[in-house]
Amino acid sequence: TKEDFRVMLQHLLQERLGLRCHVESKIFPAYELVVAKSGLRLEDGDLPAASKDSEPAFHFPPNVSTWAGKYFMSGGYPMTHMMVQREPMSMIAEALAMSGADMPVVDHTGLSGKYSFTLDFAKDIPGGTPEGTPPAASLFTAVQKELGLQLLATKAPFDVVTLESFRRTPSEN
Repeated sequence: TKEDFRVMLQHLLQERLGLRCHVESKIFPAYELVVAKSGLRLEDGDLPAASKDSEPAFHFPPNVSTWAGKYFMSGGYPMTHMMVQREPMSMIAEALAMSGADMPVVDHTGLSGKYSFTLDFAKDIPGGTPEGTPPAASLFTAVQKELGLQLLATKAPFDVVTLESFRRTPSEN
């Protein structure tokens, strides 16, 4: 598991580099992922057959949890096509954070299923969109309209590793 790997790596670094550190919780800006007031528009399960056929760039084996994002230009405007298959909301929150949110996303939906969907949205461009570019949905608008979810600005606790000391030269094997 992730925790086992973290502990094993921590012991290795302590042994080889004399690393001393501690973990503490700090509050940072984030988004919380919640079900929108308009209601959830996702169904538990696999992608509909039409979605699978219309997107040949992704070939996911059936009944496998995974997600992928494809970034492209449309009319000189950066776009993202995101495809998620059988993922829990915690992983969907992470995928949204990596695909366009400028802060971490924390799942507060209370949903326990595994969901599949495709989502297209425009990347924000500092200074606005180029003239003549057709308006495209932002990540926040697409998530709400297409998925029935909402990203709300908040503050959330995250674990932070604070380095106390270490040796510059590692010990021998």
